[in-house]
Amino acid sequence: MRRMLCSSTFTAALMLMAAGCGGLAEQPGAAPEGDGVARTEMSEIEAAISQQNMSHCDKPNLIPLLDCVEKLPDGKYKAHFGYKNDNNKKVDVDIGKFNRFVPNPENRGQPEEFKKGTYHEVFTVRFDGKPISWLLTKNSVIASKTSPACGPPPPMCPPSCDDGNPCTADECDASTMSKCVHTPVMDGMSCGTATSGNGG
Repeated sequence: MRRMLCSSTFTAALMLMAAGCGGLAEQPGAAPEGDGVARTEMSEIEAAISQQNMSHCDKPNLIPLLDCVEKLPDGKYKAHFGYKNDNNKKVDVDIGKFNRFVPNPENRGQPEEFKKGTYHEVFTVRFDGKPISWLLTKNSVIASKTSPACGPPPPMCPPSCDDGNPCTADECDASTMSKCVHTPVMDGMSCGTATSGNGG
């Protein structure tokens, strides 16, 4: 979301950035436009982000990330969030002004401890598809029903790959692309002990 700032406001924002909280950074998951998201649905979020940018923050800079939004069978949505901490240390930010969601409730299961590095799929938030924003230190990210959709879940091995044949080695793992593979046992190997891998 882009704003025009007067010179004095811009200077103040730069001072806050220098203090460590960031702000004015290009954020992933920018404010959605069109495609079923009403302007009125964004007004509370925009006001909160604007106020946040002008507030003093003494926390090291953290960046909230939106990984994707999943549409659920009941018509609701689930937003998948992560974060980025480029500081050389762990950062703690309690739920409150600099770690909250808009609209309320402020606490939607987000972490309060942020380890150094970039982390995806840290927590999820179930919502109705209308825009919600996670404000973290001086940065924010917005999720809505128009956000990038989550892809299909990764393939998983079934609970068992046992084909009932004692003369095959049954296997399923990353090397088989999560598919059951039944390999005939080698000559001279007892069929009674020829199972291996998942569910053999």
